[in-house]
Amino acid sequence: MVYSDTTTKQGLVQDCEMIVFGAYGDISGNADRLFDFTARMNRATDKITGLILSVDNKWQFDDTTYTDFPIGSTALVIGQSDYTLDVTHLIIEAVTILDSSNNSVVIYPIDIQDPSMVQYLQQPATPATGQPTRYDKKGGSLVLYPAPNYNKTLGLTVHYKRPSSYFAHTDTTKVPGIPSVYHRYISMEASLDYAISKRLPIKNDLAVSVKDITDMVQEHYQKRSKDEAKFIGAVTRSSR
Repeated sequence: MVYSDTTTKQGLVQDCEMIVFGAYGDISGNADRLFDFTARMNRATDKITGLILSVDNKWQFDDTTYTDFPIGSTALVIGQSDYTLDVTHLIIEAVTILDSSNNSVVIYPIDIQDPSMVQYLQQPATPATGQPTRYDKKGGSLVLYPAPNYNKTLGLTVHYKRPSSYFAHTDTTKVPGIPSVYHRYISMEASLDYAISKRLPIKNDLAVSVKDITDMVQEHYQKRSKDEAKFIGAVTRSSR
């Protein structure tokens, strides 16, 4: 038997109960198991998010349970080149600044493999200032080149990809932020994780099922931007 309601956290927990416990015990009524399986479901959420980000195309993935966009802004400070990135910034997609006239300007990353970029990697005694045109990612920082020679409120904006939203052990109605047809991956992967840790025979069947869902997720996110034309070279329109 499989629970049909795998759209909410409570439904996913019940699905885990049926897969690995059956008649031997519950998760919902056992605080230790509920904490354990919530952590396992969050790890499963990390895994499917990582998979999606690795194959996502122009239609950028973001957890649908968030109520905002993955865009962060901070002030540009005169003479300051180093700006701390938020820990949720998994992938930087684009960086813009406001110039001194409040126009939004895209700035571009430095490729340290490009010999022409060496000028940005040197550390002069007196660092240059001006309107930033380039940035470098160093550890947990975004470094602007040159450092701004003006102050600007919310003058630096970063578009990024972030982790999915986690379940709390107290959640019952929260839903995963992925398409509902793939929600059961969360309970299946969490159950597989448990079955492996306990050396349960069901782990082999679970591994096959998880692999099947993983393949479907990968194919879905590789192909979901079908509304965008794919061009190969120049196209010449023939006359009638």
